[in-house]
Amino acid sequence: ERSAIIERGLNALVDSLKNAAELQIQAMHEMLFRKHGEATARVGNQVDAGGQPFSADLYLKMLETVQIDFDEHGRPDIAGVRLVMHPAMAQKVQPLMAQWQHDEEFQRRYRDIMLRKREEWRDRESHRKLVD
Repeated sequence: ERSAIIERGLNALVDSLKNAAELQIQAMHEMLFRKHGEATARVGNQVDAGGQPFSADLYLKMLETVQIDFDEHGRPDIAGVRLVMHPAMAQKVQPLMAQWQHDEEFQRRYRDIMLRKREEWRDRESHRKLVD
């Protein structure tokens, strides 16, 4: 407001611009997550936890839904696989994922998924059309 600029000077304008920028960033984040949700639902790789806490089952279910590529040595290239969550949730999930590294049942299920994903990848690669 004009009176704020008269009373506080340039600081009022700077504060107003910061507030407007924060609102714009928030709106952009909301739009990004909404569009991301629409896209993942459309292609069928959206996993809804239904209010359940994050678990090994949910993580493995998520891996089942995404396309995974493999390198020339047959190792999964999961660099493109992103798990997006609130930072507070990430703090809770990271220790769980560290525990799963030592869980034999989780590792067996993970290996089974990766074997299936490798076969899917081989099928995709063998049916690719090469262009000159």
